Amino acid sequence: MLQTAEEIVIVANAKNILLTEIDIDKIFKIYDKLDANTTASMQRDVMENKPSELENFNGYIVKLGEELKIKTPINKFIYQALLPQENKIRNLN
Repeated sequence: MLQTAEEIVIVANAKNILLTEIDIDKIFKIYDKLDANTTASMQRDVMENKPSELENFNGYIVKLGEELKIKTPINKFIYQALLPQENKIRNLN
C-alpha cells in the first residue's frame, strides 16, 4: 500500500497536485484506526465478482504515469492482475 501511495504522490506532483509524504502518513494513520476486518469497496467488488473501480483507481494512475513517462510498477501490477477479471465481469473480453 505504501508503494502504491508513493507512486500516486509522484504522479500527482507531476500534474501540479501537491501531495507529500505527510499526506501519506495522514492516510495511514486513518487506516491504523480502522477495524482489522475492514475492506475497501474495490476489494469487496473484486471478491464478489462485481464491476469495480479498477479503471478509476489503479488504471488511472497507470495511464497518467505512461503519459507523463513516470513508472508506476505497483499500480501497473495491480491493474494488470485484476484487469482480466474486471473485463470478464463487464463482458469486455
